[in-house]
Amino acid sequence: MSRINKLIALQDEIIELDFMKETQLQTKLASLEKIIQEGLYARGNRVNDFELIHLNNEKLKNNFLSKLVNNKSLLFFFSRNTCNSCIEEEMANISQIKENMNPLDIIVVTDYSNEREFRVFTSNYDLNINFVNLLNKDDAYSFFGSSPIVIVVDNGLMMLDYFKPLSGDIFTKEYYRTLVVKHFKNP
Repeated sequence: MSRINKLIALQDEIIELDFMKETQLQTKLASLEKIIQEGLYARGNRVNDFELIHLNNEKLKNNFLSKLVNNKSLLFFFSRNTCNSCIEEEMANISQIKENMNPLDIIVVTDYSNEREFRVFTSNYDLNINFVNLLNKDDAYSFFGSSPIVIVVDNGLMMLDYFKPLSGDIFTKEYYRTLVVKHFKNP
C-alpha cells in the first residue's frame, strides 16, 4: 500500500472514531436529558412509606421508612436486579458522600427476596449507614427498575430531588456534590 493510501486509511479511521465519539456523546446527553425530565416530574411527589426490615432490628413489625427519615434523608434504591458494577460504583459514591454529611441521613433500600440475600449484600459494605430491605416485595415492582435510584426526601417523604445515576459519568459525581451542599450542608 502506498503512503498516500495509508494516510487516507488513517484519515478514514479518525473520521470513524470521531463519529463514534459524537454518537456516544449524543446518546449520553439524551440519557441525561431523560433523567433530568424524570427528576423534574418526580419532585413534589411522595415516596411510599414502605414497610421495611432493618438490618439491626430483630422485630419486624411497624418498621416503616418514615421512621428512619429525620429532617431530610438521601435514599439509594437498589433492586436485586441491579448489576454488580452499578452497585459497586454507587457504593463508592456513598462512601465519599458520607464524609460530607451525617451518615445516618443515608438510607440504602433494597428488595432482596429473603433476609439471607440481604445480609450477604450488606456484609460487603462497612459504611455505617442505614441498610433496609422491603418487607413486601410487591412494593418493589411498582417502584424499582434495574437502575439505581437516588432520592432526597423530607420527613413527610416528599421527594425534593430525584436522580438516576449514569455509570461512569462525570455528571453523577458533580450531581452528588451539589446535592449534599444543597440539602445537607448548613450555610
